Amino acid sequence: MIEKIALFGGSRNLVGVVTQPVAGDGPAPGLAFVLLNAGVIHHVGPNRINVKLARRLADSGFTSMRFDLSGIGDSRASQSTLSFEAQAVADIRAAMDYLQAACAVRRFVLVGLCSGADNAYATTPDERVYGLVMLEPYAYPTWRTRMRFQAMRLRSPLWLANYVRRRIQRALGGARAPGEESPAPAGPGGESASGSYVRRKPPLADFAAGLRRVLERGGAAMATYSGSSLRVINHARELDRVLRPFGLAGRVSCRVWSETNHTFTELSAQGRLLDTIVTWAVELSGRSDGAVAAGRRSGGLG
Repeated sequence: MIEKIALFGGSRNLVGVVTQPVAGDGPAPGLAFVLLNAGVIHHVGPNRINVKLARRLADSGFTSMRFDLSGIGDSRASQSTLSFEAQAVADIRAAMDYLQAACAVRRFVLVGLCSGADNAYATTPDERVYGLVMLEPYAYPTWRTRMRFQAMRLRSPLWLANYVRRRIQRALGGARAPGEESPAPAGPGGESASGSYVRRKPPLADFAAGLRRVLERGGAAMATYSGSSLRVINHARELDRVLRPFGLAGRVSCRVWSETNHTFTELSAQGRLLDTIVTWAVELSGRSDGAVAAGRRSGGLG
């Protein structure tokens, strides 16, 4: 494994770390991975998950870059007047430009958690985006989601005890009981009781269109949700159900890991996540290599 600092972007304000396998180590597939910021967390990722993933990917022959968007971590703010969302897409495209020139790679997988997943989705119009790994992406709850969530709460002794405590406290006219949880921050459904952050979730048809763009290139997408998202998605089949009207049922890999949290804090959860992504990546690279070979034979994209 080789790691080096990358300085890139129109005004060379973006900073990243490129992780490459040793020459001849692994299949050297024609894909590179771009690992995105989660919110304002430095490019190492929550619990250093981006560092761990980059090195696991290198072990399997993949090149990757983890980098900071403009104004986050090591990257200086951009001088442009673009919105944050548009600037994020421009920065991701600049990262792909750098890797394309430096490593002769023309297909990319974007990996992001929460806002990173949102930014990955927003970049799908770029033809070079061949794969999406979305951790805690947008979710579109159905009546089944809501019914299942209520059933899960009713089966939880802790939730029932807290519910009874809250009811008694309110009946007595008291404030929130000590230790009672504050409203949760915004999750994949875009909800935020505090109003501190509201995720701008696109209409389902637009989300499906972004996924379709990637799939029609022969690429793939995967979505993983944690126990922090059970209110808005609590079964892997729910994603299939909401995508079925758009002809995408069964075409996006989905997992719901109810026992872990939003940032995959537990080492066991991190290990399972890394194993899942690397296995998925190796399978995708086989498809990508086949597409490249076919393109070369036909005189097309190679």
